[in-house]
Amino acid sequence: WSGSKVLAGTNGDESAFAVSSDEGYAFNDKAFIDSLIVGTGGSLPTSYTTDMAVSADGQKLYIVVNESFAGAGDTVADVSVWLRKGTLSWSRVLSLKNQTNLNMILRLAPEDPSVVYLICKNDGNIWVSTDSGETRWKEADCYKLSTIQDVAVESADVVYAIDTASCTKTENSGASWS
Repeated sequence: WSGSKVLAGTNGDESAFAVSSDEGYAFNDKAFIDSLIVGTGGSLPTSYTTDMAVSADGQKLYIVVNESFAGAGDTVADVSVWLRKGTLSWSRVLSLKNQTNLNMILRLAPEDPSVVYLICKNDGNIWVSTDSGETRWKEADCYKLSTIQDVAVESADVVYAIDTASCTKTENSGASWS
């Protein structure tokens, strides 16, 4: 404990120094330990930004980072979503370990930049947060399409997804698609 905050450190892959402002309910990573945000290559993992989104007022900047590891003939990656509010420091708000489908896109609800959609274009998995990713994410699926080419967020609940042949829509943040 440090005043009203809970501090924690983790070890291993994607480890970081984290802080909780809600008595340990949710932690946000504040410092890289075994994570990268820029590409390296060579014997180290390769890290690259796959997408970013900025709120209309410019106060929130999100980036999606893949950290790839080659091994056993396959490439797997750890996917992270980082948030910067105003001029404050970065916080990792989502960490997905050992992902094989690396083609991620990020979209914000136009009227509420706290509503964040992270979409895997290859398999239709969707993660949704209504609080900038700071305490919770909900996973949903969009299996109406073979592969997602792009997504348009109309509002916090209404989202359109398109592949090479058709378009589908959800009116409940990805719980069901028509």
